[in-house]
Amino acid sequence: MKNRSKYWLVAAVTAGALALAGCSPAAETPTAAPSADADAPGAPSAELIAAAQAEGTLTYFNDFPPAINDQIVSKFQEAYGIQIQYLALNSALLIERFSAEANAGALSADVVSMAQSADFFQEALDQGWTEELSAAELPAMADYPEEFKQEDISATVAFGAFLILYNEDKLDKDMVPTSFEDLTDKKYKDQLVIVDPTTNNAFVGFYDALRTAYGDEWFEAILKNNPKFYPAASAGAQAMMAGEGLLMTPALGAVAQALKDSGAPVGTVLPPITTGPQFNLVLTEESIAPHPNAAKLFANWMLSEEGNLTATGDLILSPFDTTNTPEGYIQMERVTPKMKKEILKLLKIS
Repeated sequence: MKNRSKYWLVAAVTAGALALAGCSPAAETPTAAPSADADAPGAPSAELIAAAQAEGTLTYFNDFPPAINDQIVSKFQEAYGIQIQYLALNSALLIERFSAEANAGALSADVVSMAQSADFFQEALDQGWTEELSAAELPAMADYPEEFKQEDISATVAFGAFLILYNEDKLDKDMVPTSFEDLTDKKYKDQLVIVDPTTNNAFVGFYDALRTAYGDEWFEAILKNNPKFYPAASAGAQAMMAGEGLLMTPALGAVAQALKDSGAPVGTVLPPITTGPQFNLVLTEESIAPHPNAAKLFANWMLSEEGNLTATGDLILSPFDTTNTPEGYIQMERVTPKMKKEILKLLKIS
């Protein structure tokens, strides 16, 4: 494994945008398509590359933050000259959109990545909307880290660690928290922005992990601080910077990076005990995928060490580079309806 310094581990960052909606702008197809290294481990066949380039495009449904999507799009096009159109929504809306299209017999997605959506992936497989990755016979799967394969149905292609964000210009240094537990301190009353987990299972998993670490008392104390709820990390982070609060959580480093790039004075804290989403990839069933060859080529690229490290960059963690995983990282449990109901009750969200 390679040891790379990840952006979200530095001392100043911002939030996790798991619930962003957006569609990639149309990009020009390169006049001369580059070719990837055919001798690299897990490299696709020349026939697959040619068939994929003949299709020329693919559609990718996911709940990645925009910065990660933009990086994936540009790097894959650089490698193969194939355009990606992506639709980024929170997991609830993605599931609704994909299911509606599938039931109408008009699927537009070739590839799907979502966090904490195992139940839906199983349902989609049972319905014949997706196929097992093992059935796609992707060369890169042979060398993919076993702990990130999800029973042949999907594979985790990226994972993150949630942070606390804060306004560096307005929060005194001696007020900066060091843990999620610190946020229960009454000195943060009326200054905290947090994410409503209703439409995104990754946030349900986040709160469940904190429940495991700190108990139900954490929720009672947080609510006494009168937090402001926002439906997405990106919206919450922007609201914090606009003066709705001084701190915001949970958020991924990619959200913080976007704000930093815009000149916002965003600071970040990586708590000693944290958790984060695991983004799993599945393929639309080959016979109904609009661009099955481009989909296979893209999936193989995301599952290869070279492609995956390129796609994740410094914005999120790669299964091929786990050396910077926080020591107190809690693996999220599978999100169930019962878990979600209990978390919403603890947060007093009806």
